[in-house]
Amino acid sequence: MTNGSIPTQGAQVKQIMSSRLRVLQHSLRAYCTPSGYLFSLASPCIHSNIIIIAQAGFVILFLIIKYPYTILLFRHAYCTDPEISDVLNSLLCPSRQRGTIINQRIFFKTLHPMRYGTMISRIDHVSIATRDYDKALHFFRDILGAVPGTFAEDETTKFFWQILSLGDLSRIELIRKAGKGGLLENFLEDKIGGVHHITLETPDILKTMKVLDENNIPYFGYSEFPGGIWKEIFIHPRDAFGVLLQIAEFSPDDWISDSVKFPPGKKWSVEKSGDGLKLSLAHPGGGKVYVELTGEEAKNFLRDVEKAL
Repeated sequence: MTNGSIPTQGAQVKQIMSSRLRVLQHSLRAYCTPSGYLFSLASPCIHSNIIIIAQAGFVILFLIIKYPYTILLFRHAYCTDPEISDVLNSLLCPSRQRGTIINQRIFFKTLHPMRYGTMISRIDHVSIATRDYDKALHFFRDILGAVPGTFAEDETTKFFWQILSLGDLSRIELIRKAGKGGLLENFLEDKIGGVHHITLETPDILKTMKVLDENNIPYFGYSEFPGGIWKEIFIHPRDAFGVLLQIAEFSPDDWISDSVKFPPGKKWSVEKSGDGLKLSLAHPGGGKVYVELTGEEAKNFLRDVEKAL
């Protein structure tokens, strides 16, 4: 969906609103209960109320099916077009009319597609804490085939970490204690190990923080490594459904082994593979991805490339 298509769709929606929702403007005084149901107390006629609610349901269903960028919830409704938001607010949500008091208003909030679509680029890795680091390393490296990458010891928080690559685009981080009273002291107090946190990559940590602030989601621990190679924040498990989240801005290739990534400046390679080709591409999430092409697929691929150029 391009930004240019939204105003046209918005105009279409408003035309539909004028024919389907105008009835609601004077007949329906919307209430939103804690359970999320709509009631109309404007008319004493139950039959009329049923018709009005059915009309509202029709329009909402139409919007969801016809315009997938519009997400409607009974208690909170969101859409990406501010014009549509204004129409829905004016038709469905009069604050007070004819003495009717709105207990909890249904509101439509305009969402920014960038913030809610690409604020997080990907899951970069899952961090696993362990008491027996050597045994864990043997398991992931020697048995499962993980490729060790960057490692370091943090003297401030007293823990050691190492990145390991699994397959083409999957990574884990092994962490262990590196002294008493450190980051993992309480976490490993009554367990041999477990998932400590999940690290999400963001293209812009400051924008991410702004979105979290706007949505009243607390975070902590903002820090920036020298040279800006790593910027991070954390969201506490109580605010992230039981999981500690680390959100960071960085270049993934900086933290993985040279054996699983291309050298700087190179983005692909082509190798003969049987009767076909093996195409390797640099991935923005770090490392390489591989595609095996038969001879016929390789020819079609070349034709597509020439046509695109």
